[in-house]
Amino acid sequence: MMRRPDPIDRTGRENDLLTDAQVAARWQLSRGTLANQRSQGRGPAYLKLAGRVRYRRSDIEAYEQAGFVSREPAGTTPLDGPTDVRETVERLIQSLGS
Repeated sequence: MMRRPDPIDRTGRENDLLTDAQVAARWQLSRGTLANQRSQGRGPAYLKLAGRVRYRRSDIEAYEQAGFVSREPAGTTPLDGPTDVRETVERLIQSLGS
């Protein structure tokens, strides 16, 4: 019987390499979808070691971060802190008073 690699290594740290099955489960995709992405040059970077596909955890996390969509309305910029908020409120009050 073949043993699957444990996600925690002997030092107690998470493995830095993920299988295609682990990434597919993480993203709720089939392994076939990931294979199609690889063959089309899309998706996250991967390694092929001894004929087996592996993804670096850091590459998966970077790919996820790159796909993050902000919920800020189009044409707005994020506020950097209390000063920006105060200035925005002051401009709004002035515009309402005119």
